[in-house]
Amino acid sequence: FFFLLRWTDPILRKGYRRRLELSDIYQIPSADSADDLSEKLEREWDRELATSDKKPKLINALRRCFFWKFMFYGIMLYLGEVTKSVQPLLLGRIIASYDPDNSDERSIAYYLGIGLCLLFFVRTLLIHPAVFGLHHIGMQMRIAMFSLIYKKILKLSSRVLDKISTGQLVSLLSNNLNKFDEGLALAHFVWIAPLQVALLMGLLWDMLEASAFSGLGFLIILAFFQVWLGQRMMKYRNKRAGKINERLVITSEIIENVQSVKSYCWEDAMEKMIESIRETELKFTRKAAYMRYFNSSAFFFSGFFVVFLAVLPYALTKGIILRKIFTTISFCIVLRMAVTRQFPGSVQTWYDSIGAINKIQDFLLKKEYKALEYNLMTTGVELEKVTAFWDEGIGELFVKANQENNNSKVPSTENNLFFSNFPLHGSPVLQDINFKIEKGQLLAVSGSTGAGKTSLLMLIMGELEPSQGKIKHSGRISFSPQVSWIMPGTIKENIIFGVSYDEYRYKSVIKACQLEEDISKFPDKDYTVLGDGGIILSGGQRARISLARAVYKDADLYLLDSPFGHLDIFTEKEIFESCVCKLMANKTRILVTSKLEHLKIADKILILHEGSCYFYGTFSELQGQRPDFSSELMGFDSFDQFSAERRNSIITETLRRFSFEGEGMGSRNEIKKQSIKQTSDFNDKRKNSIIINPLNAGRKFSVVQKNGMQVNGIEDGHPDPPERRVSLVPDLEQVDVGLLRSNVLTTDYVLPSRRRQSVLNLMTSTTANYGPNFSKKGSSTFRKMSVVPQTNLSSEIDIYTRRLSRDSVLDITDEISEEDLKECFTDDAESMGTVTTWNTYFRYVTIHKTLIFVLIFCVIVFLLEVAISLVGLWFLQKTALRANGTQSENSTSNKPAVIVTDTSAYYIIYIYVGVADTLLAMGIFRGLPLVHTLITVSKILHQKMVHAVLHAPMSTFNSLKAGGILNRFSKDTAVLDDLLPLTVFDFIQV
Repeated sequence: FFFLLRWTDPILRKGYRRRLELSDIYQIPSADSADDLSEKLEREWDRELATSDKKPKLINALRRCFFWKFMFYGIMLYLGEVTKSVQPLLLGRIIASYDPDNSDERSIAYYLGIGLCLLFFVRTLLIHPAVFGLHHIGMQMRIAMFSLIYKKILKLSSRVLDKISTGQLVSLLSNNLNKFDEGLALAHFVWIAPLQVALLMGLLWDMLEASAFSGLGFLIILAFFQVWLGQRMMKYRNKRAGKINERLVITSEIIENVQSVKSYCWEDAMEKMIESIRETELKFTRKAAYMRYFNSSAFFFSGFFVVFLAVLPYALTKGIILRKIFTTISFCIVLRMAVTRQFPGSVQTWYDSIGAINKIQDFLLKKEYKALEYNLMTTGVELEKVTAFWDEGIGELFVKANQENNNSKVPSTENNLFFSNFPLHGSPVLQDINFKIEKGQLLAVSGSTGAGKTSLLMLIMGELEPSQGKIKHSGRISFSPQVSWIMPGTIKENIIFGVSYDEYRYKSVIKACQLEEDISKFPDKDYTVLGDGGIILSGGQRARISLARAVYKDADLYLLDSPFGHLDIFTEKEIFESCVCKLMANKTRILVTSKLEHLKIADKILILHEGSCYFYGTFSELQGQRPDFSSELMGFDSFDQFSAERRNSIITETLRRFSFEGEGMGSRNEIKKQSIKQTSDFNDKRKNSIIINPLNAGRKFSVVQKNGMQVNGIEDGHPDPPERRVSLVPDLEQVDVGLLRSNVLTTDYVLPSRRRQSVLNLMTSTTANYGPNFSKKGSSTFRKMSVVPQTNLSSEIDIYTRRLSRDSVLDITDEISEEDLKECFTDDAESMGTVTTWNTYFRYVTIHKTLIFVLIFCVIVFLLEVAISLVGLWFLQKTALRANGTQSENSTSNKPAVIVTDTSAYYIIYIYVGVADTLLAMGIFRGLPLVHTLITVSKILHQKMVHAVLHAPMSTFNSLKAGGILNRFSKDTAVLDDLLPLTVFDFIQV
């Protein structure tokens, strides 16, 4: 047997000596590769979408992929369970062979023993491969659906993605998919368990007759009790799931925006926010754990009562034979497992799995990004009377209007829709847009803030569907977003981005985007790693790489959404001339800009205001048709040298001024003074900024009213304006946010002792003392701050350094040790470190003093149970001696006392065992303090982990992946909350 397992020796030895690395793991079979599994399931899902008359069902696609393997292992599992049910029969016959008068059984006792051993062996050969195969199928289903979800995410439109939070995706890809790995082995017991119960009850009827149903009745009542506990547990778990998603969303955004958090001393406020949600989450976690605890305890303490209730009626009426007692005990153990564990577990597995499949199915049926069909006969881009909505499509409005009318019983005719009872709050983000540009032309798009410039590009790409009008373009599209982004990988991979490598084109793009000098300074040149674990780029470098990625792709139409936001004037001019005007001279280009220089060079100009076309034509036509507007802009000295925000502000005010009749007579000097005043008094205007989540610091919502001047936000409690337009992308220079104020967020600075300890010491020491100034209840007032963008990392580090240097007591070297933090997140480091030592378990046990006392209490209860068992054995020995004495005095009796005993002789034994097991059943409460304390330990670890991460030095986040840190707060925290308490309880019970 050990020879068959010697192939595992090398990896087991490595795992014993050190932590396993990816290179130590065996190569996966091709049948388990994500490519093959996803292709297979995707093919069946596409078939389901094409052939289903009603709503497509994901379970049908899964059935066609995995059904026959699933049923094969189910039959194996059933045969293994049958052997388990037959074993008590052989055990009873072996016990009967000790009867002196039963010579037939004694003659075949050896064969019965061999048969019992063979049944054990066959059971092992059937059950273990079946369980392994079912787990394997569950893994394959998880991988296939994970890949399917991932591909679906890439196909979703922006409108759908905006409604899906990161926490929902994490829950979908982790919690829901993990159900297939964990519970698929129990799925077949939904039909195996009833057949097994029928077989066992038939065998028990043969021995105990009708009294056998007493034990079954108790098990059925216990099963209903477990069902009730399961329903209560699911109720708490569903409530808890929402809090977990909320906590993960906030934690993820804090990690991604940790520079802004540290720059403005928001560590304690963010920590308080997370812990507040965590406290509510743990309230539901405890309630769910209690329900699950009592459910598990019911199984452990039900065994004796089943045997007692099944044997007692038969013993009182007909006496009892010891062979029947042992056989009944064996049958009842199998019966108890089937009724209280396997069948309820299988029902719960199907319930969870079908629920998870339905959630994944709903996600897969979400509306995909719809690429516009292009016409090769079209030479450029043409829009004809296009109107579009971001909030809701016009078709959805009609559906809602019909539903509202039907509900209110408004009379309707065949050709009319009545909107009298249906409020149409949505306003078009673009309305009646018309323009046409030929191949090779440059269209410059400008306009006021929130006018729909980015929405126009989204419309052309198909991310925003028009409610009316037509859009035509000539072919492939390449897009450069306003907010640049970097994919984890090398510089070269970020620019090529999956497109075939062309050395001449690659070098031309590098040169045109002014990246040659930057790349030459890196030690690994364009093979330098960016993103998680790599170097950090400046905002200008990120912007140029993002632009180079769009330019490198050979497309017919290039959409450039303010690509020069982080560039200085000289670099911007060089890139515009060499890249936009020369390298892409033969391509159709649409550039969102606010510079007069770009407007003058462009072949066509489109100026948007409040979603409508204010002007379309050439610059000379602009000067002729809109002389007031053009002269106002050209009248500013060095207009192109202003910041992007100031230029947008000037354009917005000028468009508002001249977009209404009778408002175009104001002097240019007044406008200039207003613009300069707006820029210089920007901090004063922040007092009216909209209060939004500080975690969304990268998104500024600029509100533009139809009448009156622009404001940067809305006062808290002020009613919304009748019509407003929201910018889809952030202004790259300033962002207005608000944050709940607490006493700690004042001019007081963080004490150096708060940052001096390592993360492991923080996670295993006493709870951090927040001091008297840290209020448990946040004030209702708000602190409004201006946040520099995350992409401008150098500015944030400067602010962070200045903040620390203001107090001579602070020392930046007193931050949390980077090595300790890397040890905490070892799966993200190149060196995986050593294996877990006993010191880790000791630190876990001693992190909360109450846990030590609870463990001591459990040991004491265990010793008492052992003492009760020893007393029971002594009592049985005394009873056996008395029975043997009675047998010697009545040697003429034909009934051997060892095999058959009068019922009256067992009354005392039944009473004693009943009392003893009642005392044992009261031990059910011994694990309750343990579960409660382990959840409290999880709470403490989470608190210390949050504190350690938020107070870690910024250099640590440059070497650790955000995903790895988030895993500690999601998957590992779930293990501490759910798996560990019940596992420790099961270990103690066994």
